[in-house]
Amino acid sequence: MRARGGPGHTGRVRYLVTGATGFVGRRLLSHIAARGDEAVVVVRDRRRLPPGVPVTRVVETDLTDPRALPEAIGAADCVLHLAAVTRASHPADYLAVNAGVTRALCAAAAALPRTPRVVYCSSLAAAGPATAGRPRAEGDRPAPVSWYGRSKLGGERALLAAADRVPGVIVRPAFVYGPGAGLGFLPGLIAPPADPAVLLAWAPVPRRLSVVHVDDVCAALLAAAKHGRPVRPGRPGEGVYQVTDGEEHPVEDVRAALARLLGRRRLWLHGLPRPLGVAATRAAEALARVRHRSPAMTRDRLADLRCPDWTCSIDNAVRDLGYAPAVTLAAGMPATVAAHRSRSRSYEQAGGGIPL
Repeated sequence: MRARGGPGHTGRVRYLVTGATGFVGRRLLSHIAARGDEAVVVVRDRRRLPPGVPVTRVVETDLTDPRALPEAIGAADCVLHLAAVTRASHPADYLAVNAGVTRALCAAAAALPRTPRVVYCSSLAAAGPATAGRPRAEGDRPAPVSWYGRSKLGGERALLAAADRVPGVIVRPAFVYGPGAGLGFLPGLIAPPADPAVLLAWAPVPRRLSVVHVDDVCAALLAAAKHGRPVRPGRPGEGVYQVTDGEEHPVEDVRAALARLLGRRRLWLHGLPRPLGVAATRAAEALARVRHRSPAMTRDRLADLRCPDWTCSIDNAVRDLGYAPAVTLAAGMPATVAAHRSRSRSYEQAGGGIPL
């Protein structure tokens, strides 16, 4: 990928970033700025952008309105498409954004005089859990188990359908963690307090996990923009890059490491039995409707949590992108836990209880 030329062009790469107000998106903007490149962000409400965020331009619009997309993409060299619905009560809500907006983005990109590359931030949920005792490979037939995963796979298929017109690349992060994401290296926890002695999860936590630090996800996205092979129909796995920290983690080892960080001899981790987990999730969905917020958990996402093994290969990323995970779980956990404790204490001191 090269920066566009033309009168007055600085030679810097200009990225259009969707999902810039999310956890990965905010961090990605810092990575782009550190490289001296430009970021144009598309947001529904600019007030959700953190103060001082390093962006060249803010386009305030709704991505579900296809009329807004051509202007938003504008002079971008590359679209980094991170916008997604991660928790919803109805399949249609997942599909409208995760598949529908991706399809519309590809159509808008294809209509431009010079087509930008589109890098789609998918999810390991689109591929599905590991099977037959081995990590899931990039070329394995996708087998998502939730509507979230199916909708992200729908986004991947939108890139494949547009492959003859738009150079598209897919990045599938495993469970993403880092400061600001709670205890994201243990998925499905129910609002853990600042200094937990017991951790509850909506469902039994998977026994084996692939995880990845947010900084490694950002590095992989930018490497995919520059070096990734475009996806091609009939070539399973080509142009698909799964990213992890390069390890497969038994959840018991993660729990033990967290206990040491918290200074506890024991840290209990319990998943709710299925009937109780479903009942609690129904309550969370009902509360979210009353508060007009995304639910803390949905019955659909419980399907992902019930799978015992979420591990995957990163062979494509290593070979094509030169991807080398920089942050081990041991190195990334301390700052992540410290940020979680600080945030939880601030809520508790403010009388707001535990943040949901």
